[in-house]
Amino acid sequence: LVPSALDIGGSGARARGMGGAFIAAGDDASSLTWNPAGLYSLEKTMITFGYDRFTAGGNVEAGQLTVPQTGTFSGPGFFSLVSPFRIKNHGFVGGISYARTTDEAANSASDVSFLIDPDGSVITYPLTRYFISLRSAYHAQVTPVTAGFGTRLSERVAAGLSINVITGNSVAAIRQHDVADSFFVLEYYPQPANYDLYVRIIDSSKLSGVFFSL
Repeated sequence: LVPSALDIGGSGARARGMGGAFIAAGDDASSLTWNPAGLYSLEKTMITFGYDRFTAGGNVEAGQLTVPQTGTFSGPGFFSLVSPFRIKNHGFVGGISYARTTDEAANSASDVSFLIDPDGSVITYPLTRYFISLRSAYHAQVTPVTAGFGTRLSERVAAGLSINVITGNSVAAIRQHDVADSFFVLEYYPQPANYDLYVRIIDSSKLSGVFFSL
C-alpha cells in the first residue's frame, strides 16, 4: 500500500504552477522546501497558506462493470512561515513549513462466477458454483514537515540547510461477498448446501523518513 506517486518534493501554489521549476527562483516562503539557500534574499517575515480540495472523478471499466471513482478529500495543503534573524551580526532567514504533497484515491471492483469440482473427477457431483464479488476503495497521502535556514556567505555565494520529516499513510477498505451453491452425494442423491459470506477488510500502512537538503 505504498502511494504510486510518492512525492516528497517542494510545495507551494506558485512553485507548483511553474511545474516545479523553482529551485533557481527561491524568492518566497516556499523556498524552504525547494532550495533553502534562496531564503537569504527575504528581508521580512512572510507567511503562506494553501488549502487543497481533491475530488476523484471519472469511471474505470472492469470487464462488464463500470466503477465510478468517487471521494472528496480536503484540508490544509501548504503552510510556511519564514523570518530573518541575526546571530553575532550575521544575517540568516529561517522557517518551518507543512505540506500535503501526495493525495490519491482509487475505487475498484470485480465479479467472478465459476464452477469447480472439488475432487478433480469427471463425475457430476459434487459440484460447487462460486460467485465472488469484490469492492475496494483506496486513499493515500504524504505530508512532509520542513525546518531550515538560509544565509549569504559572500556576494555570490549563499548556503542553506533544511531537515525534512516525511510521514504518510494509505488505507484500503475491501468488501468481499462470496456465495457458494454446492451439491453433495448422499446415498446417491444430490443434496444442496450453500453459504453466504461477507468479508470486510481494512488494510492500512504508514510510512516515515527523514532527509536533509543542503
